[in-house]
Amino acid sequence: MSATAPALQRNIPWLLVALAWTIAPHIPHLPLWATPLCIGLGIWRWLVARRGAKLPNKWLLLTLAGLAGFGVLSSYGTITGRDAGVALLIVMLSVKLMELRSVRDGVVMIFLGYFLVITNFLYSQSILMGLYMLVAVLMVTATLIGLNQPTSAGNAKQKNFLD
Repeated sequence: MSATAPALQRNIPWLLVALAWTIAPHIPHLPLWATPLCIGLGIWRWLVARRGAKLPNKWLLLTLAGLAGFGVLSSYGTITGRDAGVALLIVMLSVKLMELRSVRDGVVMIFLGYFLVITNFLYSQSILMGLYMLVAVLMVTATLIGLNQPTSAGNAKQKNFLD
């Protein structure tokens, strides 16, 4: 197993599902390259958690973040504004997945997920989208609760996605 905190390790699949659910409505507004990048990084993070492999080093992450930022800049001509800002948030959130090591990092991802829910209302404020985002908030909140569940050596082993 990696040096990831047990509470985070147990909840990484839930976090990935909640964030994927939250990102999904943004896909039509993203550049074509951003969706495969997000999916690829999500799968990579899941595999790292599943196999207990090492996370990538900071230089690879810095390079990936720089390339993602440059990709947003070249796709939109700016990194400000609604479309470019949301795209930058999503690709950087995906890169941030690759450096999750502690519960604190997981909580940061949760709050970024909440912020991402709000950004969806910049595109659509329909009742159906509101219900969809309500489910997203519930999923993100459930993951936050899971991250904060105490674990002790005396408890029976909990079943999770990784087993």
